[in-house]
Amino acid sequence: MDNELIHAEIEILVLAEDSLSLASNLANLILERNLYHTGEIKEGYDCLAYTTSFIVTYARPFFNNYGYNDFPEELLRELNSHQIVLHDELKEMRKKVIAHVDSTHTKFSLGQINNEEFPKINSPSFIHFGIEKSKMIDYQKLISTLRTSIQIKYESLKKKLD
Repeated sequence: MDNELIHAEIEILVLAEDSLSLASNLANLILERNLYHTGEIKEGYDCLAYTTSFIVTYARPFFNNYGYNDFPEELLRELNSHQIVLHDELKEMRKKVIAHVDSTHTKFSLGQINNEEFPKINSPSFIHFGIEKSKMIDYQKLISTLRTSIQIKYESLKKKLD
């Protein structure tokens, strides 16, 4: 592997580590501030904001962003079956948050103003994913595993440059 390819792979790892570090911090904050899903009807905008940020930030390395979507597959193969399910859940939630905050998740009806009908939104146009405390703890463990794998791969690549 030539140095240019090694540098490119290191850059991908650094960007992934940055996103996963932020996702880990968000998960910690959600747990510390009790912003996880509790089953309450109205859990508040803080819960919504932090949970959405967590999902999007976690998934960033695994989607095509700014041309960097080549997260090393061998690192994902190190996940156990439970972690793979968690990883896939977060990626699916990210798809729904980013790509589907639209009419498929919004209920419309007809309203009236000055005897004219117009569409009226009956439900929030934002998807709220309730992540329970135990699941958030599992997500933290997943992130920790991935970050450890990234660090090991990074050190291996750095040695090739020496």
